[in-house]
Amino acid sequence: MKKLLCLFLSVLLIFCLVSCDSGEGSGEGSGNKDSKDITVSELLALVNQKEQAGYGDNAYKVTTNMTAKTTINGTTSDIVQKSVMQMKETGTDKIASVVTTVSLPGNPEMETAEYFKNNYLYSVVNGVTYKKKTTFEAATGAANTTSGDANDIVKGAKDTKLTVEADGTYKIVVELDPKSDNALVNDLIAGFGAGSGTKDENITIKKIGAEIIISADYILSSLKMNIDLSAQMDGVGAVDMIFDVVSTCELLGSDYEITVPAGINVENATEIQ
Repeated sequence: MKKLLCLFLSVLLIFCLVSCDSGEGSGEGSGNKDSKDITVSELLALVNQKEQAGYGDNAYKVTTNMTAKTTINGTTSDIVQKSVMQMKETGTDKIASVVTTVSLPGNPEMETAEYFKNNYLYSVVNGVTYKKKTTFEAATGAANTTSGDANDIVKGAKDTKLTVEADGTYKIVVELDPKSDNALVNDLIAGFGAGSGTKDENITIKKIGAEIIISADYILSSLKMNIDLSAQMDGVGAVDMIFDVVSTCELLGSDYEITVPAGINVENATEIQ
């Protein structure tokens, strides 16, 4: 089940990264025009331009909280996961850390941590720190944006609304069509199937909703998602799951220092291939 949660978190991060990296959107855009006379596609393009320009020496943090309400044979339980990822890029010097905690019913809270610096990703297994040579993009998940661009996701929506709040921030509310040939829908089904060993045809997504908040200066601030699905799992039977996910992005400033998470011994790490 922990593996399944990680897969869904990966899908969420992909959606978040794709929203920041939408490229040149095709199509007309599905958003309602507001007082600033801008469509969803145009707004996402501005977010993309901001992201491509970079955030200078600013460190930034992505905090994700997810609750999975799972019902099996009439019994419902909650699985809770929190992930805090911090990243900073200064020229060729790139640093990142991520700490994840998972709470499973009837089990003690589990915590894992990873740290990236000097082209090495550090992690701990059974108290031993290992390091593996990799790239910043691979370590932070930016290399895994396979879901298409954000405009493709929006085009698969049943309803999309764009409004401007009083403080100048933008709010995009999206309800995706679970039956559409949509990149996010397909990735959710594939991710759930891979994590649970369930065939795609035995998975039904009932509802996918999202709320994206973008600051007045076109920086992605937060993402909320609600996913309702059911599956027929071998050896288990009917399973219903409702995922509520909240992810926030925060700039921490250029003076912020990303430290090594507790338990990771960078100096005495064992290198692996």
